[in-house]
Amino acid sequence: MRGFDIAVLTKEKENALIERAWLSEDMQEVLERRLCQISAGDRVTVTYFCLRKAIGDYEIGEYVTETDIVEEVDELAQALVLSGTFIPFTDIYDLQGDFSHANGEQTETIR
Repeated sequence: MRGFDIAVLTKEKENALIERAWLSEDMQEVLERRLCQISAGDRVTVTYFCLRKAIGDYEIGEYVTETDIVEEVDELAQALVLSGTFIPFTDIYDLQGDFSHANGEQTETIR
């Protein structure tokens, strides 16, 4: 193979799209509890689905993981906002963090 062919294959692999994975009811409940624990100013690591194509009920895209400070947990829009990134709750696959709250108590690390 030539260098160009290898570069194209590598780029295609990096951009591979996958089907959305749906959380079980138990995992949805865990995620909902985690979302209730966080507040603006908390540092979190969130993995979420970024839709690229939808054909009927078939959705493909990629999973993105970001670590950032929470700007807002928007209950009305049902979204988590991190430094300009708007993430609908329904797209969140995993949420981790070590959350401190205004009263000085430390909640347990969620994973």
